[in-house]
Formats: sequence, C-alpha cells, structure tokens
Amino acid sequence: MLKFLLEEDLFEPLRTFHQRGGALYGTCAGTILLARAVQNPAQQSLALLDIEIQRNGYGRQLESHLGATPCPELGEPDLPLVMIRAPIISATGADVHVLAKWRGQPAFVREGRVLATTFHPELTTDTRIHAYFLEVAACIR
Repeated sequence: MLKFLLEEDLFEPLRTFHQRGGALYGTCAGTILLARAVQNPAQQSLALLDIEIQRNGYGRQLESHLGATPCPELGEPDLPLVMIRAPIISATGADVHVLAKWRGQPAFVREGRVLATTFHPELTTDTRIHAYFLEVAACIR
C-alpha cells in the first residue's frame, strides 16, 4: 500500500482531504499508514492519527488468529476480531479515544474523523464498525 501511495503521489491528496474535514478509516495496514510513528521497521506514513504502531506486533503470518472483544461504544455483542499479521498500537496521543482493546492494547481507536483498527472487521459479518464510520463521516457521531 505504501508503495502504491508513493508511486501514485497520493500522500498530499489524502492529507488535503483530511485537512478539509474528510473522514478516514484504516484497517491493519491502513492503520499503519495513518500512524504518526511506525516501527518494526520504521516506514513513511501519513501521520494523520496520533498513535505509535509496531508492525506485525502479534507475530508473523503463522500467529494470525481470531478473537472477540467488548466495545462499549458499539454495544453488545463483543466485536469479532480477525488478526492477520496485526500491528500493535503501542502509544496513543491525548486526543485519541480507545474504543476497544485486545490483549491490553488498543485495537480500535478514533481521533476526530479518523478511525483505525488493528484487525479486519471486513472479514466478518459484523457491520457495526462500518456503520459507525459512516456516522462519523456524516457528522452524526
């Protein structure tokens, strides 16, 4: 994804979209691209979300796993988690709201109109996160 954004010169258009009030949502690698700081290894990012992130934080492909976690903002039942080479959010800024955690680490965060998950909700039948994002984008939440 990073290579594509660089080759197609999309960094500035995405930053401009965000500066003009556009809502953004990143899952897994998208969360890495949104992060202020990336480690393991370090890489360029959009730096639009005040988080520090560790690539492959839960391990490589063989450590990919499923889980479930509470998310009070979205109510019951617990959110299903599909963790594929998932990153770990190791630090969050003061304005970042942690909406759900996995193994004690932030897994679903929001800062203003930017949402991010370290897991893949699109690989489940649960659409609550996507509905929540649409509400954020429409300024309902």
